[in-house]
Parts: sequence; structure tokens; C-alpha cells
Amino acid sequence: MVFNYLLIGGHFGYPRLEVEGAAIATALGCFIAFLMSVQSLVSPKSKLRLTLKKSWLPSREILAPVGEISFSAFVEQLCMRLGFFLYALIVAGLGTKMFATHQICMNICNICFSCYDGFAAAAAALVGQNLGRKRSDRAECVTVICNRLAMTMAILMVAGLILFRAPLIQMFTADPEIIQLGSWIMILFALSVPSLSAMTVYGGALRGAGDTRLIAVYALISTTIIRPALSWLLCYPVGLGVIGPWIGLLVDFVLRFLLCRRRYRTGLWKQRVY
Repeated sequence: MVFNYLLIGGHFGYPRLEVEGAAIATALGCFIAFLMSVQSLVSPKSKLRLTLKKSWLPSREILAPVGEISFSAFVEQLCMRLGFFLYALIVAGLGTKMFATHQICMNICNICFSCYDGFAAAAAALVGQNLGRKRSDRAECVTVICNRLAMTMAILMVAGLILFRAPLIQMFTADPEIIQLGSWIMILFALSVPSLSAMTVYGGALRGAGDTRLIAVYALISTTIIRPALSWLLCYPVGLGVIGPWIGLLVDFVLRFLLCRRRYRTGLWKQRVY
């Protein structure tokens, strides 16, 4: 944030680099985060301390399950990024103003995504920990608690997005057309927040249990195939413009929520790490 301010606009004697300045600030932030991560792993106070000797010796018993879970997670993320890429291409074809409206709304929504990433991480860590202790009852309890907390936040977010939709967009632009169109998009996204809430918690719980293969399949079906296809259909043949992709986003969230909840309720994930 600091170097974005200094380098984009050229403040306090720094050069005005605009977009290039944003790129430099992002790269610098990632590099500092990398150094902090390494320091946390080599620190004598760390419970996961790595050394150059025994810590790096390969172990088949450890590498096999890590490889299986990480590959499924890699496939899931690959499918999602491909879906996001196709999604962005569809909106980009609408022109500069429509794409700007979409990006403004997406920047606002990314804050919501980040909040639910936290709940997903908490569910994954605590479910995995309790299943490792062979306490599936506590793993279920953790999921219920995370769901309730996430849904409480969802209610607050829905209210905030609907009530303050125009002021939020006015933070980025004064164009009345973008503000009006973005306000409708905010309402659509607000309707998808409850599904996003439950989807991330169920998905995090399943990942924590090591049940990652079907999560990757769900991402392929819903995010990579259905969301871009439906977005294109509603955007161009139906003629809804930039509203179409956001309806596609809503359908994607609802579908993945239903699939993750169905998988969770089978209870098969309880045996994954035993």
C-alpha cells in the first residue's frame, strides 16, 4: 500500500510510474512476504523449524499423501484460474466502460472473498487437526461454528452491499452510468454472498480432511465450464451485457455450495485422514 502510493502518483520525491509503479509495489510486497515466511520457518522459536540437514531428507510416507492432496489442490486452482480468465475475456468484449464497471465491482467483492478465505482456512486447519486426533465429532462441531460465524458475516455483508452500493462505487468513479449499472451488480453479488459463505466453509472442511479430488471436479464443472458458458450466453445472445456474467457468478456459487454440502453430508470425509 505504501509503495503503491509513492510510486503510482510520484509522492515524496519518488518517480511517477503509474501502472509500472503498481507492478513494482506488488512485486516488492510479495518478496517481503517471502522473506517473512522463510524467517518464520527457520526461527528457533518456530514449531515447524526447518534445518538444512534432517528437515530436507525425503520420506515416502510423508511425500505420498502430500503429493496426492497437493495435486488435487493444484488441479482445483488451475480450473478456477482458467475459469476466471475466460470470465474476464467475456466481459472485456463488452468495451472499456463495461469492463471498468465490472472491475470496480470485482474490487469491492474481493474484500468479501478475502474474508471468507479466512473462514475456509480456519475450517481446513481445525477439521484436519481434529480428524488427526480421531475426533470427527469435534471436526463437525468446528464446521458448524465456522458456518454460523460466516453466515453472520454474510448477513452483515448483504445489508452493507445493498444499502451502500452507490457510495461504494462512487469511491472509484463519478460516472453516473457506471454507478447505476454497478449498483445493480452489487445487488446481484449480495444475493450470492450466502452461498459463497457456506461454500467456502464446506470446501475448507473437505480440504482439511484431505477430500480434495471432488473439490477439483466441482471447480472444473462449475467454474471452468458452467460459469463462462452461462455468462457468455446471458451476456451476448440474451443481451444482458455486463449483468449476464454476474448472474453466471451467482449460479456458480450456488452450484458449488450445493455440491460441497452434499459431499460433506455423506460423511465420507471423516475417514480420509485415518
